[in-house]
Amino acid sequence: RDEIRDWSSDVCSSDLSIRILAVTLGLIGGLVACSTDPVNITESGTIADGDSVHPADGSLYDEYTFKAKSGWDISIKMSSTDVDSYLQVRRPGVDDETFMEEADDTGDSRDAELTITAPASGTYQVWANTASSSDRGAYTITIKAEPPK
Repeated sequence: RDEIRDWSSDVCSSDLSIRILAVTLGLIGGLVACSTDPVNITESGTIADGDSVHPADGSLYDEYTFKAKSGWDISIKMSSTDVDSYLQVRRPGVDDETFMEEADDTGDSRDAELTITAPASGTYQVWANTASSSDRGAYTITIKAEPPK
């Protein structure tokens, strides 16, 4: 069972009549620009047999997908009492690196946390992973992507 959650949020997929009205009234000239909404999601998941298998070490992972704009702050935290949390952030279709950033436990905790700045506008993937290929269990993941404060 591959668990891929897509939290892409694009204004272009919203109510067409609002966009047409805005153009008609002259509030937006020419093309209607699409915008990416900030992301603030917390979800529970489980690393279990049948999940996607990491090609580098055989560990299991769940994938989360979201959109962010260039320069946005992205913060991700994976918490668990069952597994030794491990995170990777990726950009699909970008061949320059296998992954952008990774994080293992924070201090004495089994949680993993990372903060990065989005290098480009587009789609990002988070692999909620474990440090050991034998780990199985529940976790909570929080993903935030928003303009810098």
